[in-house]
Amino acid sequence: MDLPNISYKVAPLDNTTSYANLPLADQKLSSTDTLGSIERGQKDNNFGETLRNLTQKDRTSGVHSQKKEKPTNGVRNQKKQNGSVAYDHLGLAGTGSAKTSDARRGRDDASVEALRQAGAAVRAQREALRAQRPVSLPAASQSSRPALPLAASQMEIDNPVVNEFLGIPALRGAASITMGVDEDGRSLLKCEAVLLYNGKKYYDVNQRARNSTLATDEKLSIYSEAKEKAERPNNTWATAHAEIGAMEQAYKTGQRGGAPVIYIIGKPVCGYCQSDIKKMALKLGLSGLTVVHPDGVVEFTDPEDFSRSGAQWKV
Repeated sequence: MDLPNISYKVAPLDNTTSYANLPLADQKLSSTDTLGSIERGQKDNNFGETLRNLTQKDRTSGVHSQKKEKPTNGVRNQKKQNGSVAYDHLGLAGTGSAKTSDARRGRDDASVEALRQAGAAVRAQREALRAQRPVSLPAASQSSRPALPLAASQMEIDNPVVNEFLGIPALRGAASITMGVDEDGRSLLKCEAVLLYNGKKYYDVNQRARNSTLATDEKLSIYSEAKEKAERPNNTWATAHAEIGAMEQAYKTGQRGGAPVIYIIGKPVCGYCQSDIKKMALKLGLSGLTVVHPDGVVEFTDPEDFSRSGAQWKV
């Protein structure tokens, strides 16, 4: 077999020069020369190795391609279908990324409106149950206190029975309360409290109805800097709620001990006063306290209840 003539550029050899580092020269060798044959053989071997490597790479690449195609054609499409089913189950409009974004961010108007309606229904049901809750006083066998003359259901402003029993008109006149209306035409008098303590009555009203000469910055006995920073009520006479004002009056006159009854008319005891009534009871050194307000009757029979927080305020 005749080999084609191939030209190579080589440099003359000596005993100290390595062939791999030789500079190129203008000398030409034929393919039949020993040096040229060796170099060509090396190139042929390199070419074969390169071809094998490329073939192996192509095979590997094909495997990877198959692995990548499977999730694209099967699993991913299935995930998309599953996602669509989930969105359809939610009743959300739209497709694709827009649907996903709206579902996750809660921007679907129909869903928001449905939630609002559900919340309103729950609140209405709660109010209905609250209105049906019995407010009868505990039987004598269940309480050491005799039956109270007034019930929680009667604790509303200008109830004739309450006004007559507690002498509300005379108390209002003595306190010189403000009987006006606000900018919306509603009465400024929203809450009244009467504390029956050792045969005496202590009367007070909500802040806006309190006589302006009494609504001062004088600190109450339960004053705290923390409440002042937090701008909470019941820290001064200007911010005192009716029930706290009545108890503070008793404290100022030197009343201590005993188990009085306080009637709160017009509004239920708020969260602030649930805590501050117990603080006032500690200041007065009470052995017990009965609170009658529009939400029911609360009885404290253990002085330790005034020091506890949490679930002691129950109807």
